[in-house]
Amino acid sequence: AVAVMLILSLLRINVVLSLVLGAFVGGLTSGMGIEATVQSFTEGLGAGATIALSYGLLGGFAIAIAKTRIPELMIAGMLKILNGESNRKGLVKVLIFFLIFVMSILSQNVIPIHIAFIPLLIPPILKILNMLEVDRRIIAVLIAVGLIGTYSFVPAGFGAIFQDIVATQVSEAGMAVSSRDVPAAMAIPVLGMLIGLLVAFVVYRKPRQYKHNEVETESLNVNVSKFVMFSTVLALVASLCAQVLTDSMIVGSFTGIMLMYFTGALKWKEADDILSEGMKMMAFIGFVMIAANGFA
Repeated sequence: AVAVMLILSLLRINVVLSLVLGAFVGGLTSGMGIEATVQSFTEGLGAGATIALSYGLLGGFAIAIAKTRIPELMIAGMLKILNGESNRKGLVKVLIFFLIFVMSILSQNVIPIHIAFIPLLIPPILKILNMLEVDRRIIAVLIAVGLIGTYSFVPAGFGAIFQDIVATQVSEAGMAVSSRDVPAAMAIPVLGMLIGLLVAFVVYRKPRQYKHNEVETESLNVNVSKFVMFSTVLALVASLCAQVLTDSMIVGSFTGIMLMYFTGALKWKEADDILSEGMKMMAFIGFVMIAANGFA
């Protein structure tokens, strides 16, 4: 089952289809029969519904934050530093690497928007990366290590979801473990990721040129009111507190969205389109998680 799923994924077959086909191949070759395989797979689907809803709401929360233009404000600041003095290129490069890595980490727990930050933050930065002649592969490695390393090792936010899935499935397979056992086990692959990140900085250190359009600082002049910034920060803090108190990412994201509604950071007439756009962005990941539970 695992081999079929991995081979199909490597062949660029849709991940959801790969999971479904892998599950059915595993069930049939084990002698379960078609009816038992279908029953087993469908019984597992329900376990992924909570995760899928969490992802959908968090996608809406992420788009709502982006609409405040706060991410653009940070990018504009970096661009002004870069255009101001050419000898500051090294500083800007370090700032961008640091921002992306920290955002990858925080997106798993403190600002629980998971991978939704990637299409919000990375496209505007690409032009700056081109100016700095950064090899984009190091950006991919930074994001991968920040995301996966965090939720694999830190038992909060998406880490709590991941580690609960691991502990539950291992326990159902016959070995009694709890979520508290997972971080110690995951410390080994996370250490490997950090070593891989250091290697990537060496391998991808050479300048690399990409086709790009010139960026004018004036085109990225962004004005964000102090009230909107305060409201957004308040929504993020409230979302984190609600998530910790209730141990539910659904409640956390819902709290953040509603606060942005009532404070005016999220305009009422635009809210439906914004939230729908965010949910669409994360819907595919939700389907992957549902299918993965059926596979498990």
